Amino acid sequence: MDFSTAGPRPDIVPGERVYVTYKGHLIGYAPLVRLDWSGYRGAFIRKGGAVAVTIPETIRGFRGWRYRWWERSLECPYPEWLSLDKVPPDYERAFRRMTAGLTGGSES
Repeated sequence: MDFSTAGPRPDIVPGERVYVTYKGHLIGYAPLVRLDWSGYRGAFIRKGGAVAVTIPETIRGFRGWRYRWWERSLECPYPEWLSLDKVPPDYERAFRRMTAGLTGGSES
């Protein structure tokens, strides 16, 4: 799994969390495996091991990436993330694959 973007290289190293948002919600994170950056373009490379978490705050949509501004102590389990209205099938399938074995998810 990767997320491509443009801009200056972010201050993040392998092992740190790459968070995922959808429709105004934090829905989880996956550990960063590596950061591929060349000039002004790059990609965050993630793999399995994603964890479904959320915070009691709306996250406005954005392009690119941002740094976490909330305290990690606010993060709580979010097993009902699939109840979000109309989660795209590709998104659901990918997140299930990333969380398989950790939250009881399956690859369906």
